[in-house]
Amino acid sequence: MKYLSLFLLTIFLNQSCDNNTAVDVNNNCDFEVEINANKYTNEISDEFTINDISLNEECLVINYSGSGCDGNSWNLQLIDSGEIAESEPLQRFLRIVMEDNEDCEAYLTKEISFDISSLKDGNEVYILNFQDYDQTILYE
Repeated sequence: MKYLSLFLLTIFLNQSCDNNTAVDVNNNCDFEVEINANKYTNEISDEFTINDISLNEECLVINYSGSGCDGNSWNLQLIDSGEIAESEPLQRFLRIVMEDNEDCEAYLTKEISFDISSLKDGNEVYILNFQDYDQTILYE
């Protein structure tokens, strides 16, 4: 009976994990990029400012600002269009979307990271183009 309880507890714990929001322990990024052409085109974003985008190994680090109370309820998504421009190097197109349900007028700055290793798709070098951000990132 003790082993059956331990077995059932192990199964319950494994099933209760949500892989979409969990931090990947191998690369320490906060979230993962989502490749979704429909969301890239149609997802509605609240207003915010991208201050800086940089790479830290496989993590794309985004420094951003917006108005709110404390920013704890903000939801930032990194969405890839799924399209690859056939150039040298290849190019990918990304969009950052923010959901902000806070009605305060404080101006806050936060930083978040996304695992973008799934974007390589067998190639070694990409230029990352971001909607509403003037700079590109060379991803090697």
